[in-house]
Amino acid sequence: MMGRALDRHLQELTAPASGLGLTERLTLESVRDHGPLTVGKAFSYLMREYEPLPYLGDLMFWWQIQPLITAPQPALAISETHEEWPDRRLSLTDLGRDILAGGRNWLDHAPGERWVGGMRIAPRREAPLLH
Repeated sequence: MMGRALDRHLQELTAPASGLGLTERLTLESVRDHGPLTVGKAFSYLMREYEPLPYLGDLMFWWQIQPLITAPQPALAISETHEEWPDRRLSLTDLGRDILAGGRNWLDHAPGERWVGGMRIAPRREAPLLH
C-alpha cells in the first residue's frame, strides 16, 4: 500500500504542461464534465469517479481548491458567498477550459506558492506584495 500511496502523492507535483497537480486537474475535469455543480457534488464526483486512490476529506478538498477559485484570474468560478461552502456552485472559467485544453499553464496564474511534501511549488512569476 505504501508504494501506491507514495505514487499518488507524487502526482500532486505539478505537471509541466498544465501546471496542475492531479487533484486540481481532476477537479477541473469533473466540473467540466458535470458542471456547473456544487462544491459538495464536485467532491463526490472526484472521490467516486476520478480519484485513483481516494484520500481527501471534504474540508481538505475545499482548502486545496481555494487557489483555483481565489486567483486574480481563477480557473473556477464560484457562486455567491451567502451559501454554505458545500452548496456553492462551481463552474469552469475560460482560463480553466484553456488549461485543460493545453493552451495555458496554471503556474502563470496561480496566486501563490504551495508545498507538496518538502517541495515548493511557486508561480512562474512572484505575486506583488500587498501593503
